[in-house]
Order: sequence, then C-alpha cells, then structure tokens
Amino acid sequence: MIFLRILINTFPISLSKVPKLLLFLFLNLLILPLKFWEYIIYQKKVTKHQIEHSPIFIIGHWRSGTTYLHQLLSKDQDKIYLNFYKATFPSFFLSSESFLKPVLQRMVDLCQINIPYFNKIPYDWNFPCEEDTALLNMNKDSSAYWAYLFPNKAEEWFSKTMFYNSSGKEEEKWKKDYLFLLKKLSFKNKGKQMILKSPPNTSRIEQLLELFPDAKFIYIHRKPSEVFYSHLNLWKQNNNYFGMQNISDTKIELIITNTFRRMTEKYEKDKYRIKAKNLCEIEYNDLMKNPLEQIMYIYEKLELANYKKSEDHFEKYLSQHKYQPFSYNYDPKKSNTINKMIKISTTCHNFTT
Repeated sequence: MIFLRILINTFPISLSKVPKLLLFLFLNLLILPLKFWEYIIYQKKVTKHQIEHSPIFIIGHWRSGTTYLHQLLSKDQDKIYLNFYKATFPSFFLSSESFLKPVLQRMVDLCQINIPYFNKIPYDWNFPCEEDTALLNMNKDSSAYWAYLFPNKAEEWFSKTMFYNSSGKEEEKWKKDYLFLLKKLSFKNKGKQMILKSPPNTSRIEQLLELFPDAKFIYIHRKPSEVFYSHLNLWKQNNNYFGMQNISDTKIELIITNTFRRMTEKYEKDKYRIKAKNLCEIEYNDLMKNPLEQIMYIYEKLELANYKKSEDHFEKYLSQHKYQPFSYNYDPKKSNTINKMIKISTTCHNFTT
C-alpha cells in the first residue's frame, strides 16, 4: 500500500496526531471493497476513453483567488469540474455518486457542517475541488498535498511533485496518475470540456502541455503579503484538521515564502510555452471588484464559446453569494520583509506591498 510506504518515509508522527492516523487507515480499509468493485467494472473503459476537448486550467499560488474563480466558472453549464465528492472518493465515484452523494449531503445539511478553510460556507459535495486532493485520496504519491499531511517534509514533497528533477521519473508518474483521473472525470460526464483548478499546476505547465498541447490557462495573481497571511492561515487549518505532524509557525512561514518564490519563477519561465491565445492573466483585486467583467474578459481572451448561454447563471450566483475574504492583522514591517524574502522579479505583474 502506497500510504504505508509514505508513512515509513515520513516518520515520526506526532503523538497527538496518532488518532488521526488511525482514522485515516481505518477509512482506507473501509472503502477497499468499493474501490475494488469500481476497478473491475470501469478500469478498462476509463483507460480506453479519449479526452476530446483540451481542458481549461486555473492556475496561481494558493490563496490568490483560484477557488473563487473556479466556483464562478463552474456555473458554465457546458463545462464540467471535479467536485468535492469526486475528489474525496476518486477511486469509486463512477459507481457511487448517484446514490451516495445525496445521502452524504443530507447528513452534512442536518449537522450544519461548514467548510472551515473556505470562509466557513456550508459544506456542499458539489463544490469545486482540486485534482491534487483527488490524487491524495487515491493514495498516489504524485500529489503535492502529502505536504499538508506530513509538513515536516513539505519542501521535499513539493520538490518531488511540483519542481521535477532531470530524471523524469517523477513527472512521468504524475502524468500517468493525472491523466487517468481526468479520463474518469471526462468519462463520467460524456466528454464535456473540463475546468480544472489545482495550484501546484502553476509549476507543471510543461507537463500539462505535453498532455494537452492546446490547453487554455487562466493565471490569477495577488499581492505577495496578502497571499502570505492567507496561506499561513490555510496551513494552520490544514495542520489542525489533517496534519500528522506538529510544525512551528516559523517553519511554515519559510515553506510559504520559498514555495511562492519557486512557483512564481517557474511560471514566469514556462508561460512562454503557452500559445498567446490560450493564456489569460488576471489580478485578484480586479476579480473582487467586478467578477462578471473579469469573466467576460476571460471568455473573450481565450475565445471560449457560449458566454451568453451561461451569463444568467453567473449573474444568479453573484447575486446570491457575496464573497467575503478573510481579514488579517497585517504587520507592515513583516509584510515588507515577506516581499523581500520572496524577491519576485517580473515585468508582467505589478505587485505592491
């Protein structure tokens, strides 16, 4: 079992986290029959399936507005996306979503469960989710999100799953796992075009283009100091709910600044591989000020069809959901230090402190 191998390579586990580890192992054993059943029924069908339309990838560092943008664009009725149910149960969603998801949704509604790390909105199994989350729940060591479970080796995980070395072995493993996941999603939804979002993909442009040469990309960026504080909060939330190791704030801050710098540099280097007509860059504050205008700009820049067909759905969602960003106590001196540590050098982005 891949998880046991990962566990051996990431010891020690913090004593206070042992109950979470045992629960994780128990749940993995519990769902084995469902995984096995889906493998028997669908493995060959999914493997043979061909993805007809190149996906649309939303990229950008964590806490740059990728989730909000993904939620907005998911209202396009001609597109499909990976939802929370599929990402939580990626190994058997084909055979179970139609009957199990309504039951689980009823349970979270009755218990009034919220999503703690996304503005505490009500938990919705249809909410858009990330591919790296799904790969993690498939027990694939190609997911960058093992870093959140084993934070003391986070930088090793990010290097292994986002910033590939010259051997090519790890990126080939990721491409194989990732393509199979996307084939399952496409197969489930009869080949509709996918809108996908996973921040680690910001560092995987080269690999994504090898899989989908005509893929479209939407890159969203935000002030480094705002990203830092928001991501620091996300790290603490993730470690509280999912982490198997305790980690100091100082170490988390170092991971965030190093990863931000590496991701941004990698993006600036690799974005020129993307056809000009297939890349759209937007800024977080512009999306917050006028989301509908930014959606229109994205559709125009990327030459996406059927904006008018989904315009009412965009407007309805915006009228019913007012996005409230997290608030933070900013330390001006620390914010300046953060930006100096990140040392972004770019002619494209006008970052300010």
